[in-house]
Amino acid sequence: MKNIWNYLIDVDTTNLNNTKKLGSRENIQYPLVVNCAGKISNLTNADNNNTGRLDYYLLYIYKGEMNVYNNGVAQCVKEGDVIIFPPNKHFRHECLNTTVSYLWAHFTGSDVNNILNKYGILLYPKINKVNCENRISNRFQKLFERFKKN
Repeated sequence: MKNIWNYLIDVDTTNLNNTKKLGSRENIQYPLVVNCAGKISNLTNADNNNTGRLDYYLLYIYKGEMNVYNNGVAQCVKEGDVIIFPPNKHFRHECLNTTVSYLWAHFTGSDVNNILNKYGILLYPKINKVNCENRISNRFQKLFERFKKN
């Protein structure tokens, strides 16, 4: 399975941490907009972003386990878990004894907090447990298809 990246606008993929190109919290034109999304398969290393992003960062783990660190304290996230990092929140995660595969999305908008609250979706350091893998995977596939069309 290959890794996939899809972006709302054309960006220089050599500097993906430059979130000003990918959208930011300042995007108040819409209640919620997905700036970019993708799939990472068989990750074996760590990711660390000292300053966080300007938008929200969602990870849905569909294979394996990883530690996510909050102020130096590890939390284990595993298959079926969703974690959402808020804007400007430092994040660090690393794979455990296995490879990890996950779906990810970066999003922003004028009403994100209200939408997340309405559906009981918690922000990091809370972990959201989901039991609908096929529905999430299907929604991401539709999202990827829309990015390709537009």
